[in-house]
Amino acid sequence: MLPNSLQYKPSKIESAILGVLCYFKLFDHPLKKAEIFCFSQEKVRAFAEFEAALTHLVELGVIHLTGKYYFLEEEMEVFIDSREEAYCNAQKSLKLAQKIARFIHCFPFVRAVFISGSLSKMSFPEGADFDFFIVTKTDRLWVSKMILAAFKRVFLFNSKRYFCINYFVDEEHLEIPDRNVFTATEICTLLPVVGKGVYSELLKANSWVYDYFPNYKEKEWAVSDRSLFKRIGDFFEWPLSGKLGNKLDLYFMDVTYARWRKMYLDEMPSDQFDLAFRTTRGISKNHFKNYQFKVLKKYSDQVNKTEKVYQENYAKNISR
Repeated sequence: MLPNSLQYKPSKIESAILGVLCYFKLFDHPLKKAEIFCFSQEKVRAFAEFEAALTHLVELGVIHLTGKYYFLEEEMEVFIDSREEAYCNAQKSLKLAQKIARFIHCFPFVRAVFISGSLSKMSFPEGADFDFFIVTKTDRLWVSKMILAAFKRVFLFNSKRYFCINYFVDEEHLEIPDRNVFTATEICTLLPVVGKGVYSELLKANSWVYDYFPNYKEKEWAVSDRSLFKRIGDFFEWPLSGKLGNKLDLYFMDVTYARWRKMYLDEMPSDQFDLAFRTTRGISKNHFKNYQFKVLKKYSDQVNKTEKVYQENYAKNISR
């Protein structure tokens, strides 16, 4: 424990920089300067001040710089090459993911499809899954989800490699209830493929993400128009547009939730289960590894560890 006189604290901008690097360290992901700026939780009014804070942290030895990449610990330097490879693989895989997203959009009741997961961050290791965030028509989320799940089971033999669809919301439930750095990062890195208007509404409904990332700017992305195949898919919505569709939607929700409880409730506390398997009429989230909870716990531990490193390095620096 350092004496009270040596309990040095980083500036607000330095703390924000360290927070970004702490978060992405959990994924062995070195960052470029522009990425740190984007995900900083402190509003940067003068970029020169931001650059000065980066330089100071490097000089203190709290963070490290190799080439164009910043990272917390020297051991992370080995991940620069793998990050470059993952970026190249993301560029190669993006077109295929966009085609799959457009295909998903053709299914009944699907209103928008966004690329999520590692590919949305342009870091896509070999063998990673293609993740999609899907927005459906109101009160038809579970019908839409079951149609897509049936397609995956029958035609893709239940493989999620190219068809990982584990987060759905409907048009009236665009606001994500979990407000934390994990969900803010996931929302800000979504890549819209179809549903430009829905994408804008999603960001408006989740304007709280700017509290976490005040320097973030909405990305420009090529968003597809409606296709002939989508109009054909819309035709098949008609039989389920009335009472039958309502009953089926509620039935599929209840059956799915009961199945998840049977399979996973014993593996985690009930409050964590409700977080990992959020199930309402307008939201379906199933992350059986409870990834969000684990990431946030590790993130908190890493921030505390890094603050101690800062204090120790600062004390050594002024004692010279």
